[in-house]
Amino acid sequence: MSIPKILIFTLALIELRAFSSVKTKGRIKLGAKFSDTRDFESDGALKLEWDTKRRKGVEVIASVEGQYSEGEMALEDLYLNYEASEAQSVDLGITKMKFGYEYDLGSQKRLLLDRSYIYRKLEEFGYVGRSMQARYRVDSDSSRHTWSLGLTGTREALAIYNYNYRKNDWRFDSWSQIKQYRANRRSILAAVQNLGLRYKSSSHTVLELEGLIGVQPERTAYLNDTMEPERIYFSALKLAAGYSYDAFKPLASVSLYKDRLDKDEGYDLGYLLGFDYTWNDIILAAHLEYLEATIPTPAGSSISGLLNGQIEVRYYF
Repeated sequence: MSIPKILIFTLALIELRAFSSVKTKGRIKLGAKFSDTRDFESDGALKLEWDTKRRKGVEVIASVEGQYSEGEMALEDLYLNYEASEAQSVDLGITKMKFGYEYDLGSQKRLLLDRSYIYRKLEEFGYVGRSMQARYRVDSDSSRHTWSLGLTGTREALAIYNYNYRKNDWRFDSWSQIKQYRANRRSILAAVQNLGLRYKSSSHTVLELEGLIGVQPERTAYLNDTMEPERIYFSALKLAAGYSYDAFKPLASVSLYKDRLDKDEGYDLGYLLGFDYTWNDIILAAHLEYLEATIPTPAGSSISGLLNGQIEVRYYF
């Protein structure tokens, strides 16, 4: 469906929502990116989301998003949410795989403007994204348990368990994921574990610490070409911090990624500095990121770097 058709449909829904049970909201995003390896690129995106009024505990959520440069909208979410009680709910349909803070929190609550380097690696490995899922959540006064079973478009099956514990300004999370995928006509199991600690004070100080260890599916699949499965394990660490001065929030993060635990193949470091400024429903944000790869060689370590940046304006309606 083209963007003009979506806009017409959205305007019709906005006009009719006083007489119907459908709520409409969305986000317009305009921005530009640059790096050492490519020219300055500008683009924008439009996201639209519809929620139905909850009836007998059931609500339907749907969303589409598209880039202006592509001129087409793609389905993002389409699922049912059933609240059996205030403490229990079920999601069924196409939705986000809630794994880690950057996929558990919405874009307005997320600390960083875009996905960090660690989560971009997880996207490559297929551990985060969207899939067909059945998710069950149980809440108590201080904790939450969430179980998810999913199936991706490439017919990969996955299971995710999240334990969330909250006390005062602190939040502790444990995410465990097991994924079954096929490589070289074989069925292989991969897994990843994420431990996270988040602090958000009444003065709007935000700290996030996440540590991950898991199977690197691409490297494991490559080895299967000549031998039995030999799982290659990666590890990662991310520390991010931000502080809100009313509408202005500076932030910074450091990421460490190591591709193999059994051999010295080097590591990647990511440094990010940025800020965002909020005015009513508009957010202006800018990030500058430097990625450094260290690779051991017979003559010593070889270091290469990449600098990239991003500036973006988001309007929520």
